[in-house]
Amino acid sequence: MPLPSTCLVLNGEEEPESFSKVKVLNDSRPVIHKISESLVDTFLPSGYPHSVNEGYLRYTQFRALQHFSSAALSVLSTQSLLYAAGLRPTPAQATATSWIHLRMECSMWES
Repeated sequence: MPLPSTCLVLNGEEEPESFSKVKVLNDSRPVIHKISESLVDTFLPSGYPHSVNEGYLRYTQFRALQHFSSAALSVLSTQSLLYAAGLRPTPAQATATSWIHLRMECSMWES
């Protein structure tokens, strides 16, 4: 569906030629449809589902589960390590420690 093209108006004057055009969309879809489209646009390749193989969504779901599980295990192992060192860490402290460790590793790669 083509979108109507409008021009940007600044202080009552039409935009100069160097400005790009603004497209206005009167979107009356429910919010859940807007959110789901935004998520698909953000996390899936453009042209999905026609631009990928049929197993891509399943693969993406498993990768997301793997990333979530890995992050949870990292926090739990950090919490166990801090507990073994004699500290009484909370999950928030373990999360912060994991984040700091990750940042330190990333900074080592940069140098």
